[in-house]
Amino acid sequence: MPAGGTVSEPLELFVGNAGTAARFLVPFLCLGSGVYRLHGTPRMHERPQGALFEAVRELGYNVESESENDKLPARIFSGDISRSPESQTEYFQRKSVEPVPKTCHVSIEESSQFASALLLSAKAGNWKIEITGENADESPYVAMTSKLIEAFPNNGGVFQIEPDASSGSYFWAAGLVSRS
Repeated sequence: MPAGGTVSEPLELFVGNAGTAARFLVPFLCLGSGVYRLHGTPRMHERPQGALFEAVRELGYNVESESENDKLPARIFSGDISRSPESQTEYFQRKSVEPVPKTCHVSIEESSQFASALLLSAKAGNWKIEITGENADESPYVAMTSKLIEAFPNNGGVFQIEPDASSGSYFWAAGLVSRS
């Protein structure tokens, strides 16, 4: 991951209209170093991010929505930049103790993407994600993400991904329509 910028000059990340990319980048960027500014198209700036921003704040990270509405554009202060300055004694004390996993809560009532995004970065961030709410349409996606994390090789390797036939369906349909 590229290092972020500074408070006065954050690293700019433009996601266009890609809501999934924006949601999955927020927790991932928290694992970086420096300040990132995540933004997109005007329509992207209308889409809700509040539950995700609140969850990463529970984990101790600073996320500032520029319009103060918990939507993009937002600045993500990652890694040690989110922590208050500490003395050398505090630093050594913190490093000598096994870190306690940070915990956050996220609801899947609106969307499973917030939970999936947090789960995918949880191991690297030493986070514990507590999922709340029920949604029959969204719960399977969280289960799929959890199973993927369990199955994925820990130290690299090969992971077989089956092809997505739905992407080709437009061309198959166009071929059938053009014959008639």
